This record gives sequence, C-alpha cells and structure tokens, in this order.
Amino acid sequence: MDSNDIPSTLRRIADLGRAKSYAELGRLLAAQDEGALYGLVEADVGGDGVATQHMFGAAGALIAGGSVAAGQRALGTVAAASVARICEDSVAGDESEASGWTAAVCDRLLESLPQQSPRAVIDVSFRVLAELKTSGSVPAALLQHGVLPMLLDTLGAIGQIELVGAAGSQHSPAGGQAAASSSVLRSGSSLKAYWVDAACAYRWDPRASAALCALLREIVLDARQTRVVARRMLRQLASADHAELPAMVHQLLLLARRGHRREIVAGVFAVFGALEKKTNTRACSPQSSCRELGDVEGTVLLHISYSVKQDFALGSALVAYGREQSGLARGVSAFAFACLLSLARIHRFEKDVAELLRAAVLRGIGDRVALDTTCWARPCVPRMAFD
Repeated sequence: MDSNDIPSTLRRIADLGRAKSYAELGRLLAAQDEGALYGLVEADVGGDGVATQHMFGAAGALIAGGSVAAGQRALGTVAAASVARICEDSVAGDESEASGWTAAVCDRLLESLPQQSPRAVIDVSFRVLAELKTSGSVPAALLQHGVLPMLLDTLGAIGQIELVGAAGSQHSPAGGQAAASSSVLRSGSSLKAYWVDAACAYRWDPRASAALCALLREIVLDARQTRVVARRMLRQLASADHAELPAMVHQLLLLARRGHRREIVAGVFAVFGALEKKTNTRACSPQSSCRELGDVEGTVLLHISYSVKQDFALGSALVAYGREQSGLARGVSAFAFACLLSLARIHRFEKDVAELLRAAVLRGIGDRVALDTTCWARPCVPRMAFD
C-alpha cells in the first residue's frame, strides 16, 4: 500500500466499522500485507483509535466466519503493530498524549487474546521483553490495563510449537540453540520461563521497579520461578530509591504467600538494616535522611502488620528470623525490633514474640555489662545493637 493511500483506507475502515460491515472490512484486511497493516496502525493517530478498534473487530469476525488463517494473521499483525506503537510512545514519553488511543487498544488486546494464534502471542510477548532489555522498563499502559500479566499467562498455556528460524533473533525464545534456517520445538511453559528468567536478568529502571515487581508478582509462577523473582526483587530493593521501597516491599509480601517467606523476610530486613547503618554513620539531623527513612519504615511496618494478619505463615517466618538473629553478636536491627513489637500485638504471636524480645534485651544488657567490666576488650569490640 502506498503511503498516500493510508488516510483514505483509514477513513474507509472507520466508515465500514460504523456501519458494522465487518464482513467487507474483514475482506479489506485480508487483502493487506503485514507492512500495510503496520502502516495503518501507526497512522491511526486521532481520537480513541476508532480505526484500530475496528481492525481488531474485523479480524475477529474473519475468525468467527471460518477464515481462521486469514483472521489470525490479520489479528496477530494488528496486535503486534499496536504493542510496537505503545512501546515506541512509552520510550518517546508520549503516553499521556496518546492515552485515549492506548486505553481503547489495550482493551481490544485483552479481548482478542483468546483468538490470537500461538505465534502472535509469542511475537508480542518477546517484543515487550525486547523493550525491557532496551529501556529497563515496560510500557505502563500494558501494566495498568492488565494486558501484560494476561499475555504472559496465555503464553504459558501454549502447547508444543515449532519455532522456525527463531534463533536468528536477538531476543530468540529458542535460546540460540539452532541455526537460523532450522526449527526447534518449544512449549509455552518453557517460553514463559525463558521470558521470566530474562526479565530478571536485565537491568531495571529504578523508576519502574515497583511496576515490574507488580507484574512479576501477578503472573502465575512455579516454585523455581518464584524464587528467581523473589531474589531479583530483593536485589532491586537494595538499590531502589526511598520512595519506591514501600511499594516494592508490599509486592514482596504478596509474593511471599507463594513460598520462600524466610528468604524474603531476611532480605527485606537486611536491606533496612543496611539503610539504618548507612544513615547512622552520617550523623544526620531529624530533618534530613533520618526523617525520610523513618517515614519509609513506618509505611513498611504497616504493610508487614497487615500482611501478617492475612498470612500467619509470614508471622511465623518473622519470629523464626528474630530467633535466628538474636543468637548472633549483632542482634536484630532497630527496624526488625519494631516489626517484632508490632507482631506482638497479634494474639497468635504475642507469647513467642514477648519471650524472644525479653531474651534479646536481657542478652544485650548482659553483653553491655560484660563489656563495661572488661576494659581491655572494649577497643576490640565493635559498636553493637544494644548500644
């Protein structure tokens, strides 16, 4: 299709769509090649994407009418072109300007997922993965409208599929195991596992950390993938801005319901222990980073308290962590101590936490008395938690 024909074709698509002539509109789409469909989606810049919405509807009508191959080809191409445009708008910072188009198209993407071919689902999923590798984030619209979690769960539900020439791609789901001219059999679950592993291996933009944590927490994961995601989220937590910490901890606590509670609890407390240590060495004033960290810890404390009430196994993991740390020379951090005090208000853990904290305090007092009465040891002993 010539570029001069695109505006007239878009007007015709809009007119046929308004007239609900989806049979004729379907024939029009079936006659277009992949490049022409991409051009039509990219040129549909006005309003709420009426032409693109009608293209989704016409492709679905082709499938419903029995032209499955032509309909899935058109539907997959329109979906891929739409996601590519959303990714480009996200990189260019034009998401707010195209919000009407994006919202309408995201709704259509969700509706069309059951009709998409396996090849189209794979192509769209790995187009988003390529965007994550390049920019360190994924388009916010795909997360806000729930497209990406549903897309990845659909990817995992695909059966065996033959990928022909996939290994030649930079973001190949075949993993570079075959020559570009050969083929490889892969299952949807293995492709989804590849996607999750790759997403966890890439660098994340700190501003998108909470959103990426929410994405990986929402999709269905097996035990191995849950551990991989938890460890990646904990690594990101250690380098995140203070403003991002409460939202990221909230996602980690939700993820902990699937398992690995001890590891997640230990990781969260290790991060805040390191932050407290860093802040204390700066001898900051209440108006500086001390105050900011205190506000963050207060919000996180509320998240932990609420999560424990919803998941008592998480509370048991907190108690186990406290017992483990109280036996070490450094003891528990101030933040962990505060969390345990909050946990003591829950009747189920009141006795265990009280005994644990009493033992920790008495041990700290004993250590301090021993240190005060042994002058030669004081220069050799670092500052401890009981100070």
